[in-house]
Amino acid sequence: MLFRILSATTHTAYPLSTIRMKNYINILILIFSALSAESQNTFSDYDLALQSKDLAETLILRIEEDRILDERVSELRNLKELRILSFPGKTLNLPKELEDLPNLKTLSIYGRELTVIPTVVFDLKHLKDLRIGYYQLEDSNSLSELKQIESLLLFSDSTDVFPTSIYQLESLKSLIIQGSSIKEIPDGISKLNGLTHLTFDVLNLCKAPQDLNKLENLKYIHLRIETNVTIKLNPNLPNLREFSWYKAQVFPKFICDYPSVERLQLWQGNIISIPNSICKMTKLRDFTVSNHPLKDIPKCVNQLENITMMDFRSTRIQTIDESILKLPKLFNILIEDCEQFDSDSYEYLKKKYGAKLIK
Repeated sequence: MLFRILSATTHTAYPLSTIRMKNYINILILIFSALSAESQNTFSDYDLALQSKDLAETLILRIEEDRILDERVSELRNLKELRILSFPGKTLNLPKELEDLPNLKTLSIYGRELTVIPTVVFDLKHLKDLRIGYYQLEDSNSLSELKQIESLLLFSDSTDVFPTSIYQLESLKSLIIQGSSIKEIPDGISKLNGLTHLTFDVLNLCKAPQDLNKLENLKYIHLRIETNVTIKLNPNLPNLREFSWYKAQVFPKFICDYPSVERLQLWQGNIISIPNSICKMTKLRDFTVSNHPLKDIPKCVNQLENITMMDFRSTRIQTIDESILKLPKLFNILIEDCEQFDSDSYEYLKKKYGAKLIK
């Protein structure tokens, strides 16, 4: 919760120096209120959660023994989320009484040797969000039985096989795949046409699914890939709002054909230039090309009249066309650690546009 609030405050286009003290104090009050609420509803001790069973909404455990949860878990009627961050061995014994929790919507299981999904997981009728980390599943086909799941995160740094059985989960709206060893994601993803959120955190991906371009409802796409893999999206994605690519080797020109995008973020890669077609992204509000060997910002960026924030930190840009700083909704451009930025140009622009330019 705190992370979400901090994100909301730090993503604002206003620099901290321009926030009035009264508003700043209100933000602090909001943060501390969130901390208080989180401490009241989140527990990392099973027995304490049982003692405050009406308050417990989130339970976070590190299991040192073979079985720490027992039939008493059925008393946590308001439990919404269960996170198991670590446990010994290849299997995890979870009590059948978890089925009795009507509000349990989110389950996270992180175990470096996990080979089998606990049986009870398949009987949690109210479960909507499943996150499995560091898995080494012996039978990934069992994932296909989780028909009610709407959000799925799978993370493994040891397997190079993509579990295609998840393509049978037609209720999925959000899919996050993380795996440093995966080289190929096979075709079949078009069966998940309800997807709105898609994340491929697969650094060494060499082949993306060719039918990715058949997904029609994507709103948020996040990539972490450092290869020159070809990504082809559906040409008609009217609801696409956010696109990010960490480690992009070149600017993904295809994204310029989606004028509905409001946030475009490209971090830490080898982008040298921004295409003039960027001007087609007329709804763009937040634009980042940071930690790239970017040499210049095209003047046509001055056509992005809805832009509020641009981030070009740690790039090789030397100046910014003055017309860009005149954009009506622009609050600031970040150019910190741009060591090649011309000092005279900076002094001139800073003097004329003040807090809009942050170095």
